[in-house]
Amino acid sequence: MQWRNWTYNRNAFKLISVVEGQSVDEALSYAEQRKIFESRTSPYFQTNLFPVECRTLETWSDDAQLRSGFSSKQAYIEAIRSSCFEQMHQQVWNHHPRLFVGVGITHVEDFSRVVFGKSVDLERHEFSINGHRKTLYLRSGEVPFAVVPHLSSPSELNSNEALVRAVEMIRALLK
Repeated sequence: MQWRNWTYNRNAFKLISVVEGQSVDEALSYAEQRKIFESRTSPYFQTNLFPVECRTLETWSDDAQLRSGFSSKQAYIEAIRSSCFEQMHQQVWNHHPRLFVGVGITHVEDFSRVVFGKSVDLERHEFSINGHRKTLYLRSGEVPFAVVPHLSSPSELNSNEALVRAVEMIRALLK
C-alpha cells in the first residue's frame, strides 16, 4: 500500500475512510483492511481522466509526447474527451456507484461530463482552514457527486482538518 511516500494516496485513503465513518486516525488500518485500490474485490475504483500523467497543467514533456502520440497537451486532452468520456460515463451509469468523487477542481466540468454525460449545475461550497480557502462542488441524485480540491498540493485538501470538513459536506449527500 502506498501510504508513506505518496501524499495523494495517503489523503485519498483518509478521505475514503472518513466517508465510511472512520476517524482520520483509523485511516491506515481501514485502508489496509479494505485493500483500498489494491484488490479486484475492493469496493473502490480509482482512475485518471487523462491516463498520461499530467503533473502540471502547463507543461507537456517530450516523454508525454512520445507516450501519447500527441505533440500538445491540448490535443491530447481533446482526444481523450471526445473518445473516452462517453465510455467512462456509460461505466458510471452501468455500475451506479453510491458516491463519485473527482479530485481536482480544475477539471470539475470534465468530471461532470463523465458522470452526467454533460455539464450540469453543481453546488459550490467553500470553507477556510487557517486562512486558506477550500472549494468543493456537490450534487445529490442517483449518483451522488463530489469534486474536491487536489489531495497533495500545499494549499488544497491536504490536512486532516480540511479532509474532515469536506467529508462532512459529502456525507450529507449520502443521507
